[in-house]
Amino acid sequence: MEKIKTLLTGLVPGVVFILAQSIIVLCFDTVCWLIAAALANVGIAPSGFLETMEREGSYLIGIIGDGIFLIFGFLWYRRLFWYVRQEEGKKVLGVKALLFLLVSGAALQFATDVILTWMQVFLPRMMESYGQVMESLGMTSPSICSVLYTVVFAPVAEELAFRGLTMRILRREFSFWTANLIQALFFALMHGNLVQGLYAFAAGMFLGWLLRRYGSLKAPVLCHFAVNLSGALMGFFPFGVLGLTAGAVILAAVAVVLGYSEEKR
Repeated sequence: MEKIKTLLTGLVPGVVFILAQSIIVLCFDTVCWLIAAALANVGIAPSGFLETMEREGSYLIGIIGDGIFLIFGFLWYRRLFWYVRQEEGKKVLGVKALLFLLVSGAALQFATDVILTWMQVFLPRMMESYGQVMESLGMTSPSICSVLYTVVFAPVAEELAFRGLTMRILRREFSFWTANLIQALFFALMHGNLVQGLYAFAAGMFLGWLLRRYGSLKAPVLCHFAVNLSGALMGFFPFGVLGLTAGAVILAAVAVVLGYSEEKR
């Protein structure tokens, strides 16, 4: 019974995360039209404002929704911090650790893009909907708002929700690997589509392991930041399949060397 209760409680951070986004979605258009009407009443043409909201609205919704969740999540995280034992083997994030986290994040992004490139060849229908999702996130044509959302707000909010809160809750009743598997599954389901869900699950497992390795939420946040930043930069500098493959191999090799040397320090 306690395990079931813990499992259901572990769902709460993800539900609140999605709920915050949903509330902003429901209110956003109404608020925009009210602002446009107010601008018109003072003699300012609202067309420019409305065009900007149409272009950047999805990113602003994400930023505001994540911001709301961060307030709730941070307070809950601080409360749990006093009751949950720190993971064994906690380490200071030195220079090598920082490099390992950033390079690992970039390697994950490059490796994922290699797989997605081949999926585009063999599973074009599945990838069509995925391409629409990436376009909506600004990964194909980055803007200031899309980069701010994907590179800053999303990594912090998602790590707080799934590695910070869900993982801590699940660890009350489950072993590390069971808790890690469950939180990664929740993380995958939150993305709402099969393609993103598959690589989000793998990334979630790795990010959960980073939390255990370093005993600090900063570790998965930094790695997640590197993953999303690499994805955003690819919108400016598109790579061919050979470039992606070479980048994935080189970055993975560097990450392994950094991880091994940092572990042995």
